[in-house]
Amino acid sequence: MGGRLASVSLLVLVVGSVVAGSTLASRTVRAERVDGVDAATTGTTDIERDSVFIRVDVAENGTAQWRIEYRTRLDDPNVTAAFGALQRDIRSNRTAYSRSFFDGIRGTIAAAENATGRKMSGTNFGVESEVRRLPRTYGVVVYRFTWHGFAAVTGDRIRVGDALSGFFLDRNERMLVSWPSGYELTEVRPPADARRKDAVVWRGPVDFGPSEPRIEMARSTGFARHRLGIVLALVALTTVVGGFWGLYRRRGTTPLQAVRRLASDDGPTDDPDPELLSNEERVVDVLERRGGRAKQQAVVEELGWTEAKTSQVVTRLREDGTIESFRLGRENVLSLADDGD
Repeated sequence: MGGRLASVSLLVLVVGSVVAGSTLASRTVRAERVDGVDAATTGTTDIERDSVFIRVDVAENGTAQWRIEYRTRLDDPNVTAAFGALQRDIRSNRTAYSRSFFDGIRGTIAAAENATGRKMSGTNFGVESEVRRLPRTYGVVVYRFTWHGFAAVTGDRIRVGDALSGFFLDRNERMLVSWPSGYELTEVRPPADARRKDAVVWRGPVDFGPSEPRIEMARSTGFARHRLGIVLALVALTTVVGGFWGLYRRRGTTPLQAVRRLASDDGPTDDPDPELLSNEERVVDVLERRGGRAKQQAVVEELGWTEAKTSQVVTRLREDGTIESFRLGRENVLSLADDGD
């Protein structure tokens, strides 16, 4: 019961927080009277949030860095002006705009500590606002904090979820949970909407059950082999350097010529095997190799997919927040999004 209450408490904070006179809710942000400043100064236009993005980065010791973003599309002059007023208010008194929110977070962490029996604390609280172009223009209010003891750590395994039992996501809300390098995902419940190399993503609406969301990771069995690979790479590098100087000294070859001669033989490349990538990762790979932006038709041609299949994958990536798309004439252009991560 304690875990359920803790998660519900956090949920109220995430999707409906009242911050020093400005309601930053799941549905609406209203700039009204703040510390004696008239509503006429701050504005009274409702700012409907378009989406909420929650990112939880779990470290090896169980500590998690939390980032909660409220995003509002600034496609109306009144909304843009209201968000500008909200930005000025936040910058002039960050403490007032975050006190209620973070007092609630501290209470949530204390409840989770009591429910799990694991020592927890919260630090590094902060709030900021910005206008972000992705390429559409958004007003973004970001809350950050560090949750110590968030995940349970036992030996070489990390378990996430007991502090969030019964959590849920509303429509247009997403949550990403990442884990440290050197670990592999062993269990995720319920099934995630998207999986990356080191993270899972859920898109609302999702009503998690008891002890959910649940994510378990174990230290990769290939981690030691990875370190051995580094050692072997260093040995190989030493051999190459030795060969370089041997060519240089024995044949009177210039250093540049020696390097070109040693590199002339074709060898393995570092490009990932496309067969080992998910459809989403293959699209992201295309965009990364093209400087972060490409026409959708170029993706169709390079991957050899049908337009329908490409459109489905692009839609998932766009909903996940990995990419953005916009029209350029009659063409659909894709670009990697900046989630602030």
